[in-house]
Amino acid sequence: MNKKAFLFTISVMIFASTLIILAQLYSNYNLNYERTILLSYKTTIVPFVVDDIGFDITRLLDLGLDINQSPSDINIFISGSVSKGYNFEQKLADYNNFLQTKYFPNVAGNQSILFNTSDGVLELLFGSDYEYKYDFDNNIVEFVSNEDSLILIDLNLDLVSTDLNRIEQPSPSGAARFNVIYNDDQNYFVASYNFDPEASNELIFVYNNDYNVSVEFGNITNNNSLKIDSNATGELTFYMKLNYLFDSTSLPVRYNVVVSQSTAVLDSNSFVKILN
Repeated sequence: MNKKAFLFTISVMIFASTLIILAQLYSNYNLNYERTILLSYKTTIVPFVVDDIGFDITRLLDLGLDINQSPSDINIFISGSVSKGYNFEQKLADYNNFLQTKYFPNVAGNQSILFNTSDGVLELLFGSDYEYKYDFDNNIVEFVSNEDSLILIDLNLDLVSTDLNRIEQPSPSGAARFNVIYNDDQNYFVASYNFDPEASNELIFVYNNDYNVSVEFGNITNNNSLKIDSNATGELTFYMKLNYLFDSTSLPVRYNVVVSQSTAVLDSNSFVKILN
């Protein structure tokens, strides 16, 4: 009887030990599996971080963007505003502080960001074909073509102001077309001009309080380009449509802003892309 009890006890101990070993093996398997998932997850967070930052910068700019292209030409639609009352440099500094103190610490790995705005200009790059530049130090926006021929510009401008003195109009001629609609709080102006996209043309709205709104089109250092320069105190809202001859198959659109990320399994340096 004692011998049977002893064997039973030994059997129970062996069974219990086996259960403990199996439990440890299962636990280790789960732990390794979870580590694999987490490491895999770290590689997937890269585009999400970049997407978030692209959305936030676009929101800070209050920028609207759309592109419609065919095999032979492209229409680019951009809307936004410039205002001396909007301190974009401070907004960008506040946003960078948010990234460094709130956002990045809650994302796996290490992140950093380079805005490339030491010259006071934030750039939106359309492949190698075009650039949209926001000069927030001087209240200027530009759309610059690096190689493609400009066919048409449609431009709507709306300024918060009342004391328009005169309008200085260009006398252009050429194959391209420029259409403009201009409003302020008391005035309404509509005009169309044929122009040479490789010649300099300027339309100026002069106000009594010694400030102007200037629109340059054609050659503004680069041919086939557009520049809006406002030193008005009020907000200037704009909507532009630019039609170019275009034969490329793709046009990735990205800010000249670089996000660097590193984890245990990857190192990444990415421009902040907003459209493929």
